Amino acid sequence: MKNNNIRHSLDVTILSHTYSTNKCRTNNTAGTENCAINDINVYQSRKMTSDADNYALKVLLELEREEAALNDEIARRVYELEMETLAQLKPLYRSRRDIIMGRGTFDFNDSEELLTELFRKKIELNSESSWDDSKRTKSGLPGFWLEVLNCSRLTASVIMPYDTYVLKYLVDISIEFIKSPMGYRLKFYFAPNKYFSNRVLVKEAYLEKKFSKGDPYDSACWRRLRLNSCKGCTIKWYPGKNLTVHEIRFKQRSTRTKQTRYVIKAIRRPSFFNFFDSYSVSMENAALNSKQIAMSNADLELFEFIRTQIVPRAELLLFLKSNPNSCESSSND
Repeated sequence: MKNNNIRHSLDVTILSHTYSTNKCRTNNTAGTENCAINDINVYQSRKMTSDADNYALKVLLELEREEAALNDEIARRVYELEMETLAQLKPLYRSRRDIIMGRGTFDFNDSEELLTELFRKKIELNSESSWDDSKRTKSGLPGFWLEVLNCSRLTASVIMPYDTYVLKYLVDISIEFIKSPMGYRLKFYFAPNKYFSNRVLVKEAYLEKKFSKGDPYDSACWRRLRLNSCKGCTIKWYPGKNLTVHEIRFKQRSTRTKQTRYVIKAIRRPSFFNFFDSYSVSMENAALNSKQIAMSNADLELFEFIRTQIVPRAELLLFLKSNPNSCESSSND
């Protein structure tokens, strides 16, 4: 009934406006006063229709709010299902880690053909030598995760040549779930190296839903649950080994004493290890400029890609890179 009243009001408005316009055109002298009265009536009718439209719009926005609530509930259920799935996958991931580190019970001789096909031409055991069968059985698969990260354009694009010297010490990447606040944790395990003392580097990302402080019927205030902020860790670099900065040494002369001294200035540079910085894309943080927001969004995108693609599909990514023909055949199927 209410929708019919709105439609009827709109029809009356259109007819009234058409009638008053035609009447003014045919009787420009005697009907001036009547035309003004008709215009007032048209304005009032339009205002009534506008109020009705606003009411309908608020109803639609309320439906959108309910849809956002349902999507949030779905996101929470998916989150819980992912936790259950990860619990079942952990034994497999542990076996993978043991094989990579060369401490598992896997018999390499049983799969000589497969392992040769996957790794003989693709994985370098160190910077000086290539594939060595004797090292394979003793040291597992050194350089496995570096090669996996280089399989994807997204992750490979943030790995600089000087990063590879450290990433070859990466022995495992694991996923953990954070219950409160809801989020994920990535843990990067490193063998002892000469670059930093950390054995584990941690990156966390949180699922958040922010509401605007404006009109409660503003559609922009209903933001869906998504990765909104992340927290990194402090890398304990050894002196002179920080890959995220480039040190410049230059002379500086004192204007008072005229003496010269050497000053070292650290300039930030691109590196995969910038990934372990902390960012937030909260729109309420006015201090963030557009460049910082773009960096934060890129950081969260990289986090999600490592979590959903790199860790669970590491072997498959490496296999497809080593066997491009198998990828083409599978796509044709």
